[in-house]
Amino acid sequence: MSKQLHLKESTAEAPVKKGKRWRVIVARPGKGSSGTYSEEMFRRDAENIIAPGGQSFINHDDTRNPKDMIGVYPEGSFWSEEDKAVVSELE
Repeated sequence: MSKQLHLKESTAEAPVKKGKRWRVIVARPGKGSSGTYSEEMFRRDAENIIAPGGQSFINHDDTRNPKDMIGVYPEGSFWSEEDKAVVSELE
């Protein structure tokens, strides 16, 4: 049985292309639209935010259509010390 998580937060930062992938800032510590998130929590749980193979959609509502999928996160998410954020590579 797999657990599906719908992340509702978003950032205003544009992804950066690296080869065939886009480096995406998934979340940064601080106040978001649904809560306040500490750096400690993101460091601890970054790899649990987006699972390997997680899908990315153009919209953020619950009526997703497969045509709205823009890519996948092959390795999931991780904490980036360089960015001080949770990041993922979108393919």
